[in-house]
Amino acid sequence: MPTPYCLQFWDVEPPQPPFYYAAQRECQNAALIQMMQAAVARESDDELSPVFLHPSPATLEDAKANLYAFSDDVRRKRKSKGTRGTGMLTVTSVPRMRKCYGWLKIHHDHLWRILPSSLRAGEVQVEKVRRVLQPGLLYTAVVYEFIEPGPNDPEAVQEVLDFLWRAGFEYTQTMSTKNWQSNVLLDHSEIVNPRGDGWRPKRYSRPTALFYEDHFGRHKDSAVLPLPT
Repeated sequence: MPTPYCLQFWDVEPPQPPFYYAAQRECQNAALIQMMQAAVARESDDELSPVFLHPSPATLEDAKANLYAFSDDVRRKRKSKGTRGTGMLTVTSVPRMRKCYGWLKIHHDHLWRILPSSLRAGEVQVEKVRRVLQPGLLYTAVVYEFIEPGPNDPEAVQEVLDFLWRAGFEYTQTMSTKNWQSNVLLDHSEIVNPRGDGWRPKRYSRPTALFYEDHFGRHKDSAVLPLPT
């Protein structure tokens, strides 16, 4: 059975500062997460130490150090020096993340010719911004694994949040509960790596999954919010 996937479209041209380029952020984050997965999957040996992280990073320096801790260079230095650091956390696994298969350029007119009307992207209103694919334009599309809609478990979501926080990512101010399905973060532009445009020290703290109920006492939705500083 073919693997289902989805295309996520972004601006035709990079926006002007101070606005970030969402397609660039998503592609950078996807590449970093895949390298982290590969690093953790590669067991320590005579040359490489395990991946050791500061368990409670709070500064840009902490975030960068934890990001670089996945690299062979840092792991090799720690192995040669026989150092680990007091209280460091050993990373043995990476939580479930949405797979990214790459990115491509695709023309609106070609897409409309090959897709049935039921699969064509419709108009989307994001806060005050109206987004719609325009005829005659060439778009950047990120190709992602399709995640089946499903409920979010607080503990599973928290595992993802903690891993990304410890890996140096901070969460933007536009975090949305709609971007989580079946415990998987869908929109990778909601996170910013410590070398990325838009990383803010004042926003860098451990996030928590907060769940609330509607007036009937049933689970209604999940909110992902940063802990107060």
